[in-house]
Amino acid sequence: MMGEGSINDISTRSSMAVIGAGLSGLRAANILSSHGHQVSVFEKTSRPGGRLGAWEWEGTIVDAGAQYFTARDALFRRHVTSWIQEGVVSRWGAILAAVDAPGIFRKLDNSLDRYVGVPGMGRVAEHLSKHVDIRFECHVDNIAHHDDKFHLTHANGNQAGAFDALIIATPASQAISLLPADSELVPAASGVRMVPCWAVMAVFHKPFSLPFDGLFFNGTMYQFKAKMTGSVKVVV
Repeated sequence: MMGEGSINDISTRSSMAVIGAGLSGLRAANILSSHGHQVSVFEKTSRPGGRLGAWEWEGTIVDAGAQYFTARDALFRRHVTSWIQEGVVSRWGAILAAVDAPGIFRKLDNSLDRYVGVPGMGRVAEHLSKHVDIRFECHVDNIAHHDDKFHLTHANGNQAGAFDALIIATPASQAISLLPADSELVPAASGVRMVPCWAVMAVFHKPFSLPFDGLFFNGTMYQFKAKMTGSVKVVV
């Protein structure tokens, strides 16, 4: 979500701020940097990734957010190809099935390429962060636009800087709290419906065999189950 008045003449801009170091924020920062802009990313947590985050438990890495990603866009596929060559991601040759009713499994076609980070999805975020100026634990809670600049203020009251253009790469509800009440972007953000979910991550000390690597659940409170090395994750 870009601040008003900046998207039409972005080629003339030089100083950019991105709020949020998730996948979209990091990709935006990389693209802008590649075009010669000076980009600063503000992330309120201590590490990048957002929903690409992972947890480690006794040597086992469990993805806490996205289990895999797809690449349908031709330009994005080229990036994925380079990530494969660099060992950042690999193709997930998973055996997938759908659960249409209790005890009824339907094997799914696996023609769609799915990719996973190596060793976890957080590796993608780490890779995209390598050449980006990220200010961690910097919670921006106020934005003011004057003198043709976006002025950012940290939650502790300190000024975070002034920038020619701004991208808010956060969930819509968080973006609304940052935008001026009269911003034309508020109605668009307000129309985004987000549904929360619970993620259960289980790590086992002994290996066990499951016939499928991923299960999609239909008509139940469960959504998806993924099996990783030594662990299982269920999204509810």
